[in-house]
Amino acid sequence: MCRCQRAAHGQGNFQENKSGQKGMSALGVFLKRLSYFAFIGVVFFPVNSEASYCSGKRLQEILGLSGQNKKVLEQFLSSYKDSTKKEAACFLVAGLPLSDALTLNKEALCENLDYAFLARRLMPWGKEVPWDIFLHYVLPFRVSQEPAERWRKYLFEKLASSVNRLSMKQAILFITKWCYRRAIYRPSSPWDLGTLEIIKLGWGRCEEKAILLIDALRSVSIPARLAFVPAWQHTDGNHAWVEVWIDGKWHIIDPATPQVSLDNPWFKPDFDLMPIVLVPVYGKRQNQAIIPELFINNIKMYNRHTNKLVIQLKDKNGKPLSHKKIYLSVYNHASLRPIVCLKTNSQGITRVRVGYGTYLLSAQDKDKWGIKLVSCLQGLAQKIILTLTDKPLKKQVFLFRYPLLKANRQSSTSFKELDKERKGETERRKRLLLEALRQLGLEDNHLLFTKLLAAGSDASSFLKILQKADADKRSWSIRDICQMSEKDIAECNPDKLYDSVILALEMRKKRALQGLNYPDEIFLKYVLNPRIFFEPWSNWRLEIKALLNSHFEDIPPRLFIKRLTEILNGLKKLKHIYFGPILTPGMVLRGRLITSDAEALIAAVAILRTFGIAARYQPSFGYVEVNLGNGWELLKNSFTHFDKMVSLKLSLRQINQKCHISPLIYGRDFTLAVFKNGHFQSFKYISGRWNSGHCYWEIRNIPYNQYYLIYGNRLGPDRAKVAVIPIKTPEVRQSNFHREVKVLFRE
Repeated sequence: MCRCQRAAHGQGNFQENKSGQKGMSALGVFLKRLSYFAFIGVVFFPVNSEASYCSGKRLQEILGLSGQNKKVLEQFLSSYKDSTKKEAACFLVAGLPLSDALTLNKEALCENLDYAFLARRLMPWGKEVPWDIFLHYVLPFRVSQEPAERWRKYLFEKLASSVNRLSMKQAILFITKWCYRRAIYRPSSPWDLGTLEIIKLGWGRCEEKAILLIDALRSVSIPARLAFVPAWQHTDGNHAWVEVWIDGKWHIIDPATPQVSLDNPWFKPDFDLMPIVLVPVYGKRQNQAIIPELFINNIKMYNRHTNKLVIQLKDKNGKPLSHKKIYLSVYNHASLRPIVCLKTNSQGITRVRVGYGTYLLSAQDKDKWGIKLVSCLQGLAQKIILTLTDKPLKKQVFLFRYPLLKANRQSSTSFKELDKERKGETERRKRLLLEALRQLGLEDNHLLFTKLLAAGSDASSFLKILQKADADKRSWSIRDICQMSEKDIAECNPDKLYDSVILALEMRKKRALQGLNYPDEIFLKYVLNPRIFFEPWSNWRLEIKALLNSHFEDIPPRLFIKRLTEILNGLKKLKHIYFGPILTPGMVLRGRLITSDAEALIAAVAILRTFGIAARYQPSFGYVEVNLGNGWELLKNSFTHFDKMVSLKLSLRQINQKCHISPLIYGRDFTLAVFKNGHFQSFKYISGRWNSGHCYWEIRNIPYNQYYLIYGNRLGPDRAKVAVIPIKTPEVRQSNFHREVKVLFRE
């Protein structure tokens, strides 16, 4: 079970069609997956002028933040004189995330809006879709945090003629089968691809499969939206699927498996185990308790057994705390994972409806914190008071209970003829690629073969580059391709990737003349590597070189770092909304804006690598390290609030003093966490290893801090016992310290 996450482009246009399919435009391919935006009609609905998006505060905020792209957005808005289309254009711009506001061009925005209205006019059900439903669930060009792509025209041209004589339900099932034919379910890295790349690769995670189906439905004016469980409580993982609107009602369809009917997904037996179901709504800013306000809670559509919680947050003196955040968390992947964030009103009260289960409530106000375990196993409203304290958190043991899974899951429908056809096409592509590699003498490089297979029609461009390159550039290009993820291969431009390799080699030579040398392995992983973390794919090396060339190219490394720190300290931080990916390094530099500390640190790594300095980002603890030839050292800046690190050794023995007979796995058996911003945040990525000989886990390079060891056991199908143990790093700053913890791990 999964919930999929993120990717986008730093270019100033929607991503063009790279699917390689003949006779189809770029926007069309993407439109098929982004079901949010298919609204075009000759029958116009009246627009409420009092709530006009064209006069709203949000529109002016977005225009003010769009920098040099403001004129482009204004030109898009002025393209429409008709009041209905004008209002739709204003709605679209007012809902843009910062990454889109800084980069999208007029042509892409117009194409999306025009084809949405065209589909509304031509599809037999288009006129039946209410204006509000159209705006929120047909018109938008994005579903989640995927790249902004021009998919609508391609998908409309591909699907409209096939479904325009069908009923709305028949069209939905036809499109579901069409999408299944083009992409199978496959777990992968946690950033989202857009529709074009999903089709190109032929696979995607559950959220990516949902993006594809939603785009496809929206392309023919069928309202569709994403729904997801952030974290299961009865098992690990999460899931995302699609809700589709027919005749005034929302229905369920799961794109990860073959579907022959509505409202019958493979996870239907799990409905009554769902803690919450969140639905992101483009442009929806309700006066509600959930943060961000773009989310709605749709749990009642799924779970028959729910509780309404009324929570009041107070300080230690009993005074209500207004406009504060409260988190609800469940046990999942050896951590306490938030499933929803709520905000209190002026009386310190917030409300939420959840499924039966057990939830950890948590909140924080400066140095005051509070946690409380709440059991919701009856259908009664509960009034809960959560009180903050300044006392240190001692060891806590929680018993999480949740409903039993009472029904067996149905086996998925099999589209055998489609599976056979897809397998045959894959084998044909493999034969052609293998023959091309044989002509270059590269047929034995199996990793290169696997990577280029993901490139689809772009594989020929990669092969042409390798054929013309000299031996050194060819060797480094192959090594670079082989270290990239298949998703990045699908998204990248082969020629620009090769230009980036040439630039990296040139900068390595210049740094060598300044006395900075490093091994090939360091160069490959921490200079040449285009992937830093889970940022959207972009040609950041070429962008940064163009933006900073005259200021940075010949500066010695130490002075370079000083100049870089000045740039980082001058960045302006803005609020991030759910929709849209994080900013790429190029966007950060052009706008001198960020929506998170991570964006600043990822940009720092990109700048360092662009100019030949090895750098790496540690996402869990929020710091960057550089290598100036004498090992790794911390990059000091305003986003890193510590200067030294420590290694932690945790002796993890069972109660009987015996060492666990099998290796303990981080993220399955235990995690290390901090209590920050109102909830326990377990680190997903750590540097460490299990020492079975001495029965301890060593976690390396962590800042001095107050940490919490979280571990638990699922004692049966309906309960889990979870412990939270404080671990304070020593006041005397030693490089290593040892802590013995007796725990009861599962065998």
